[in-house]
Amino acid sequence: MSQIVEGELKVRDTSHWNGPLTDVQAFVDNQNRGLILKATQGLWTDPQFEYNGWQALDNGIPLGAYCYLDPRYGGEAQAVYFRNVCRDVFGLDKFKLGNWQDCEEPGLSVKQMRDAMFTSRDLFVLTGMYTNPGSLNPYGVLEWLSDFYLWNANWPYYPEYEHKPPLTQSPYIPYTWSKTGREDKCVLWQYEGQPNNEAKSNGFVHAHHLDRGRFIKNMRAGTAQEFAEFFGLDSAEPPKPTIPDCIVVTSRRLSMRVIPTIRNNTPFAQAFEGSQWLTAGEVAVDEYDRQWIKIKCPTAWIARWLTKNL
Repeated sequence: MSQIVEGELKVRDTSHWNGPLTDVQAFVDNQNRGLILKATQGLWTDPQFEYNGWQALDNGIPLGAYCYLDPRYGGEAQAVYFRNVCRDVFGLDKFKLGNWQDCEEPGLSVKQMRDAMFTSRDLFVLTGMYTNPGSLNPYGVLEWLSDFYLWNANWPYYPEYEHKPPLTQSPYIPYTWSKTGREDKCVLWQYEGQPNNEAKSNGFVHAHHLDRGRFIKNMRAGTAQEFAEFFGLDSAEPPKPTIPDCIVVTSRRLSMRVIPTIRNNTPFAQAFEGSQWLTAGEVAVDEYDRQWIKIKCPTAWIARWLTKNL
């Protein structure tokens, strides 16, 4: 087996804790291959799901989504809500990097997990479960679950195992797959390997959980091409967004997001009412804060993450 190259097949698991993806070029330059976003938690929509998802889709970055199951609500209801949010926001039933049910919260029942998994599978394309041995092993072997793919979360880093622990040993892989001979279903491996202080180099505002976002196809030194083929991607190469001189703003999306405080007391949202794409005119970057862009017509400041590069 060949050793997995550091940084290869790197995909970020992000949520509202990370804040907006403000710098797509930095994200791509750091060898990130795609984003898997938390879409929902219980019957609540993650506030960064729409914005970060559009950032990915608009720049050719492969996207995945997951529902974080909450023990306070029924599994079927959460699966329906997850499907509806994905459709309402993006018009999608299937994401290139998969649709997942996150079953890590203490207090979940087997019935809740089963209802969520099978309801999601029946409603739209469900890839599998996002979990870890510590969360799932107390339930024993769930044979009905072994047919689903596994995204195994938060494994430690073991250099002596070429970035992976032995496949068939628990607690390295949940009993449901290790004791039923279905290790091949473990298609995503997540481990902690990046310092939080590297968050800005990944293009996000906040560092929380960014050190938990690398995934390797099948843990067996998979290549970028194998990863691309498994998820049906067009290419194994990282996306290459174009950063041009012209910046376009859409009020359609502004109306769906929180508007930040605008400098010079100019309410940007009122200046761009309507549903048309509008060219902002001359654009300059604030020399003191590169997360803000100055719009000449009208004179105002707006956060970079509320703009779209063409």
